[in-house]
Amino acid sequence: MLAAWGHASAHFIGHSFGTVVITWVLRKSEMATSVVLLDPVCFLLMKHDVLSNVVYSSSVEPLQDFRTALFQFFVFRELYIANTITRNFFWQ
Repeated sequence: MLAAWGHASAHFIGHSFGTVVITWVLRKSEMATSVVLLDPVCFLLMKHDVLSNVVYSSSVEPLQDFRTALFQFFVFRELYIANTITRNFFWQ
């Protein structure tokens, strides 16, 4: 599509599962001038210990580290993220 419109490269933005698509774009790195990854899921998903820590970790004391507790609650317990990481990934 870039070539059809006469462009050699572009800026790409990927959000959540869209970051997986951006990793495909980066295989042809000359196409990407810059990349922004918002709420990326494309890093370290193949490591089982990363997902286990996200799903089952309760090591943070809420009163000790309030920001970390908020992050864990609002990000890792969000309905669709929790559903995805406790089931199979759609690209498997």
